[in-house]
Amino acid sequence: MTEKLTKKTFNGFFWLTLMKLLRALFQLVVLAVLSRLLSPVDFGLMSIVFIMLNFADIFNDIGLGPAITQKENIDDTDIATSFTSSIFLGIFVFIFLQLTASFIADFFNNQEVIPVLKSISFVLFLTSISTTAKGLLYRKLDFKKLTIVTLFSYIIGYGCVSIFLALKGFGVWALVWGVLCQNIILTFLLFYYVKESFKLGWNKASFKGLFGFGSGYTLGRIFTFIANQGDKIIIGRFMDVATLGLYERSFQVVRYTAGLMGEIIDKVLFSPIARKQNDLNTISRVFLDITYVLSIILFPLSVYMSQNAKYIVILVLGEKWSSSIPIVVAMSLTLFFWVTTKLSNTIAKSLGAVYERALRNFIYALMVLLSAYIGVQYNIIIVAYLVSIVLIINYVFSYIQIKKLTKLKHLDFIENHILGLIVALIGFLITYWLKRLTDDFYNNTYINLAASGVIYSIVVFIAVYKFDYKGVFLTYLNRIRSK
Repeated sequence: MTEKLTKKTFNGFFWLTLMKLLRALFQLVVLAVLSRLLSPVDFGLMSIVFIMLNFADIFNDIGLGPAITQKENIDDTDIATSFTSSIFLGIFVFIFLQLTASFIADFFNNQEVIPVLKSISFVLFLTSISTTAKGLLYRKLDFKKLTIVTLFSYIIGYGCVSIFLALKGFGVWALVWGVLCQNIILTFLLFYYVKESFKLGWNKASFKGLFGFGSGYTLGRIFTFIANQGDKIIIGRFMDVATLGLYERSFQVVRYTAGLMGEIIDKVLFSPIARKQNDLNTISRVFLDITYVLSIILFPLSVYMSQNAKYIVILVLGEKWSSSIPIVVAMSLTLFFWVTTKLSNTIAKSLGAVYERALRNFIYALMVLLSAYIGVQYNIIIVAYLVSIVLIINYVFSYIQIKKLTKLKHLDFIENHILGLIVALIGFLITYWLKRLTDDFYNNTYINLAASGVIYSIVVFIAVYKFDYKGVFLTYLNRIRSK
């Protein structure tokens, strides 16, 4: 049983990672192009809009989609109840945003938000009618179809539409139409691939069973939202929209990598672990193995991005975004902690510990709000560093929760970080020394990033093949090859 779950999990992890990297390539291209065509004000306005969309989306299905994935046995009644409830919730949330748009604009001291928010809020209705279909695909572990759907809708719907309209001078509306087209295509493709007969219907007992998980999950999402968006809310409230746009683009450059890997972990692990909730030894093993792998990958990547923040910003965003360099430096150092906290959240969610997770996220949210508020009294760079410190503290809290759920040992957990930290330190020292010797040569953006990347990659490669004392990498790579 342990071998079957572990093999299936890692097969899904590595396969989906490969597919997600293709999506990442297109997203980076779109990010680079749009950052050169649009202004920080445009992205600042969209950041405010997405704050509200993300908050409203929490109540769009009250966790019914994930409940469909998590519940051990489901029937047609459960599917109909989830589908119908989500539609009504989506309509309610859409109307709510239409009525409150002016109050939201007053809070952020920006009236330009009103027409943008009212227009893009239609996305919530689209999301509500597709959340059950998406939950079913996750339940079936059909990551191939999910990846195709997500990739195609992003490239055609968001990428092509947004870039075309930005070239035509549509400004922030290029982003609005891009998001709308992306979600229209996504919704259509989800229903096409699921091939399920969705019917309207509602059953009280079914709803109660789904809502039992969904309510705790939703409570956790509220606090997670505040934690993830709290810094942007404070910045949008007390600083200008251009500064918010600058912070948001910096956030995207760094946290996009973390968000990508976190999404892979969440979607691959949630369903199989939820089905093996009583096999704590297997879950502990998966947690330790993935944490070990991530430490060897993400600690060096964090140092690489922080060390080369100047060149990454110039390459991805363009020289007009140079003010974001110190923010990228601060955020880069938290990549590992961001992703592994996502892993802890996934395990807690899979084991049904949604209320304990919600409490931890509540504490984390308060710390983010407080640190961001203190930071805006000085400048945006201080905000970035304080929020990064809070994220590391939350990582410790998340481990404590997982330890209580799975009976992990402190020594095993601490040991998982050692090789990754050593690899990151060696990579930093080598690249720092070479830059000191060849300063003029390294001043070229492309040469700098490529040379540093090669050095870090070589160090990681040597660590994996010569010093992987746990044998995790080779074990699972061999299993995937033999599949």
